[in-house]
Parts: sequence; structure tokens; C-alpha cells
Amino acid sequence: MSRRRGALQLGDITLDLDTHALTIGSRRIPLPPSQARLLAVLMEHAPRVVPPELLIARVWPPNEGNMAMLADAIVGLRSVLESEDGEQSVAICYVTGFGYRLEMAARKPSSPPYSPTSY
Repeated sequence: MSRRRGALQLGDITLDLDTHALTIGSRRIPLPPSQARLLAVLMEHAPRVVPPELLIARVWPPNEGNMAMLADAIVGLRSVLESEDGEQSVAICYVTGFGYRLEMAARKPSSPPYSPTSY
């Protein structure tokens, strides 16, 4: 993860911290503030696991966030991170008993690998 003034970058995604706009490749997607804050925390900690309690504390004001709100924000963010063709460059993964983390997704090759034909 790299940090530019007012932006975070991980792989081919960039989050503008001022406008809450997410750029994935050439797609620019406005995010709701809670999803932008959630993604920022995950990007800042990538690839480490972030406990749900820390995510809630960093995303919502004190005593306003809860596990259901976190789950809803994760679902929304996962759908945004998925491209039209179902590919993801970055994925939100749940580590049972520990929390969430961002992982760089494996990319499919753009063309099949070379294989010699048999004669």
C-alpha cells in the first residue's frame, strides 16, 4: 500500500480520501462515507488482519457502529470491488475468529499460456 497526499493506493485501486472516490483501473466509483472509511482502514493495514472492533471504532462515531452495520458495509464494498466481468484486483477476506483483511486477488492471464502443439 502506498500513500500519496490525500489518497491511498493498493494494486490498481486508489482511494481518494477527500472525495471518497474509488478508482479501479479506469473506473471511478463514488463511495458512501462509511465504505470509504472502512476501505481506508483496510488499505492502511493491508495485508494484516483487522479485528472487527477496530474497524467499527475507526469507521463510525463512538456507540453508533455495530457488527450488523460492519457486515452491511463489507457486503457493499465487496460488490463495488468486483468488476463487471466478475474479476477482483483486491478482495476483502474474513479470517475466522480474527477479522478482515485486504488481499491482492490472483489475476487470470489475459491470454492462455503458450503450449506447443503436438505433431
